[in-house]
Amino acid sequence: MKGMDDDSAERKEWTELYRNTRYLKEKGLMMYVIPSYRFADKKIARFLATHFYNVGMMRFSDEDYDDYRQCICVTC
Repeated sequence: MKGMDDDSAERKEWTELYRNTRYLKEKGLMMYVIPSYRFADKKIARFLATHFYNVGMMRFSDEDYDDYRQCICVTC
């Protein structure tokens, strides 16, 4: 994905996670939906593990998973 001010195309999951976390209120709830393989990214995994005290993850249902291959991460 390439943003309007970007010179190169790159995955934006990390950028959006980092940028949007600053708007999260203390003890707030965040739902983060990304392709399941992106949770293995070192920056994303480390950030979620070190900045949130309660992290849960679930994947889309069997009916929808093959089409989208996404997981939902719920944190607070």
